[in-house]
Amino acid sequence: MKNIVNKSYPSFSNKHLPGFILKFCCALFIFAIACAPALAQHFESIIWGTATSQPYNVNEAQGKVVNGKLYSFGGFDSRKSCCTPTRRAYVYDPVGDAWSSIADLPQTPNGVNFGGVTHAGITTDGTDIFIAGGYTSNSAGTGQIFGTKQVWKYIVSQNNYIRLPDLPVNISAGQLEYLNNKLHHIGGTNSSRTNDLGDHYVLDLNNMAAGWKTMALLPNPRHHAGSAVYGGKIYFIGGQHGHDGALMTQKDVHVFDPVNNNWTKVADLPVPTGTTGRGHISSGVIVIGERIIVLGGETKHGTHTNMVSAYSLATNSWEDLTPLPQNRYSGIAGAMIGDIYYFGGSNSNTTYKGAPVYSTQQCSPISTFSCPAVVKNLPLSINFTGSEGGLQDKSGVATGFTMVDKPSAPLVTPTDINTPGYEPSKLEIAEGKLIVTTTAGISYLNPAQSAKTNSQVNALGVGFVAPSKFTIQTTLVQPNAGTGKSEQAGL
Repeated sequence: MKNIVNKSYPSFSNKHLPGFILKFCCALFIFAIACAPALAQHFESIIWGTATSQPYNVNEAQGKVVNGKLYSFGGFDSRKSCCTPTRRAYVYDPVGDAWSSIADLPQTPNGVNFGGVTHAGITTDGTDIFIAGGYTSNSAGTGQIFGTKQVWKYIVSQNNYIRLPDLPVNISAGQLEYLNNKLHHIGGTNSSRTNDLGDHYVLDLNNMAAGWKTMALLPNPRHHAGSAVYGGKIYFIGGQHGHDGALMTQKDVHVFDPVNNNWTKVADLPVPTGTTGRGHISSGVIVIGERIIVLGGETKHGTHTNMVSAYSLATNSWEDLTPLPQNRYSGIAGAMIGDIYYFGGSNSNTTYKGAPVYSTQQCSPISTFSCPAVVKNLPLSINFTGSEGGLQDKSGVATGFTMVDKPSAPLVTPTDINTPGYEPSKLEIAEGKLIVTTTAGISYLNPAQSAKTNSQVNALGVGFVAPSKFTIQTTLVQPNAGTGKSEQAGL
């Protein structure tokens, strides 16, 4: 028996369903794969350390996490005098704690000793990476060109780039976000760096021939900001007016609703006392749980900050978390394997690795463990082997296993962190795919003979926030033999 299900679900708006947690269930009648909710829990502080450094110092680079790895593109070339972009690009694997080179950036002008980009917008659809606008290299490789129309897609699986339709104008220092199969380029500055732009361009990836269209302008036009997608909306965070010695940082946070094509102002970004805002945030924004986290930034020309701030949509408020070990601006942040990473910025090659510290309270009503033991981020591939304690992801990491309720028969796997077994998890997903495969079904060991005994097994135990459209693929191969009763696999 083999059953493959691919379903795409629409996005859910927090306007209608605040804090909505979508549950995914696959059930077998005697031995079941079911789901149980895990309650969100915020970490309260961060223990910072370091991981392997990238080969070169870098600043004003662009980066995103895809498939559990952090990708870094371009930035200023530390081997040349200020300020020349580099073509170099790297990927960081947190499992092996190692950086590796990937294909050089394709932006033109491009030659043997020049090319690359800084100040570009960057985003991901969960599979590939998109890069738009930015400062490109001059043809001599000795300086920069302030703005380009170029838009590129990096295909992760092929390690190459393809050209997408150009932006309508040369632009730089804007933000790029992916939402509902569309690219949104917001804000930025013009080629002469004389205007702070509120332009909002949108490219429908299902109809690229139509080119970029315009949508509602960003209030308080600005650039060098940060951004994130959460709850089906785009958050545009901080930024600045002007450049260099004349710049004025901003603390406004605006939220774009694509359904109504409008912007709403929410709570201001925290800033150091006596400053006007935080700019040069760039790729230093991540989403963890129900919070948007902003790392570092610049408060005025030449003055940087180590602030780490978390925004809660539920309360429309910010909380300061443990700061970075040193002041940083225009670095790259990512969340991988339960840790927070911040690479580069301020012309550094240091990779900071932060371990979130959670409350000692349990993460969900059916788990006795704290959140770090049970929270896993997508993308994640879960493989059911059918063996006792056999629920693990592709890296062999435990991800979720409990009983539906306390049965009189022995548990399939003890719910004890010191023994083989798994607890309920919460998976964060944004416009991606969760792949669940069973190769032999899930056996319930020594099932009770009494009809009054609940013999269902909660083998998946995951609920996840769905801020955008997503896809679930399930494959069921040769489920274990039943005991005269029906067997089911459902979504």
